[in-house]
This record gives sequence, structure tokens and C-alpha cells, in this order.
Amino acid sequence: MIQNEHDGVLTGALAEIMRHLKFRPYDGIADDVEGALQGAADAFVDKLARHLRHEEEVLFPAIRAAVPDASGPIERLEEEHRLLRVYATELAYRIKEKDQEGAYEVSRSFLAALFDHIDRERKIVDERLGALKA
Repeated sequence: MIQNEHDGVLTGALAEIMRHLKFRPYDGIADDVEGALQGAADAFVDKLARHLRHEEEVLFPAIRAAVPDASGPIERLEEEHRLLRVYATELAYRIKEKDQEGAYEVSRSFLAALFDHIDRERKIVDERLGALKA
């Protein structure tokens, strides 16, 4: 579930925002590019918030309870969640202000941070859950 949600839903939603920012047919005159962009951004921020909240309220406490040495790595993931929230806030602000170039740059950095976080989180969670099976 974590892998599918990260790789499919979250990264796909952020990539969709980047497509709206980068490829604006006819400078947005022919269609409601601004509305589509804002809708995609709102949907992404909502999905990210729900996902992070689930991990912080359900997954991480369960791992901490089951695996005593998990606190340090889980705290690192929670720090990364705070960074992802900063990126989400900055991206939403840039889109609201119609700063297309700034929003695109934020989204590029955001996507790189998200992929790094996904990889690290997958390793940490898999290692901790693997320790339970051993």
C-alpha cells in the first residue's frame, strides 16, 4: 500500500501539476488552465496531508511499539514529512499567486525530495517490519 500510494498517487499527482505548469496550450487562453492547475494542486495537497497523517498517526506508532530500535529512523521520516509540508505550502502559495515559473521550480525540488523520502521510508519500514518476522 505504501509503495503504490507513494509511487502512483502522490508522485503522479505532483507530476500532473508540473505538466500544467510547463505545458500551457495557447498560454491558457483556450481553456481553463488556471482552474485545472488549482484543482490539481488542491487535490495533491489533500492527498499528501491525508497520507502523512495516516503514517504519523497509525503506521509510525505501530512500528515504534513493535520494534524498540525504530524511534531514530522514524523521527527522521517525521522530519522529512515536515519538509514535505513546507514544499506543499510553498507550492500552493506560488500557484495561488500565479507564479508559474516559481511554482515549477518548487515542484521540481519537491518531486526530488518526495522520491528520496519514498526510497528512504520504504527501506526503513521494510527493515523494521522484516525484523518482526525474524
